[in-house]
Amino acid sequence: MADQSTFTFPSGDFSDFNVNLGTTELYSTNPGAGTTYWLPNGVLSYGNLILSPLGGSNIIFQNNNLTIYGNLITRGQNADSWFCPTWDIAYPTPPGPVIAKTITINGNLDIQGGGLIWYGNGALAENFVVNGDVKVSTLSALYVWEVLPIKACQ
Repeated sequence: MADQSTFTFPSGDFSDFNVNLGTTELYSTNPGAGTTYWLPNGVLSYGNLILSPLGGSNIIFQNNNLTIYGNLITRGQNADSWFCPTWDIAYPTPPGPVIAKTITINGNLDIQGGGLIWYGNGALAENFVVNGDVKVSTLSALYVWEVLPIKACQ
């Protein structure tokens, strides 16, 4: 089984920091393929958010609606560095079962590296609403990872 970690924040009220476009950067430290880092459930907003997955690691959005008041910037190391609205297993912290959610970005979605990948959400709606520009750099991606059923040869 791949490593799983959940980001944690110190206790406190970060609402002014977020509304005034403070920047939070979250990054992974294990480049192993399939390693997952989970944004903490219950966080409802960020100011500007920078996600920097290393190698084949993945950063998974929290299991609730989210508002990013500024920009979402991704700086994945390569095409295997994913950031995903869900993963193909339950969340490691409550609520565990994957729910439909909307991630609203009031600024820009700037994919400088890595890929925004829809993976393991089945028929659940995992929406991104971007009120600014969407920028996808060379060797970066927006992709739906579809797992097709295996059909027996007849």
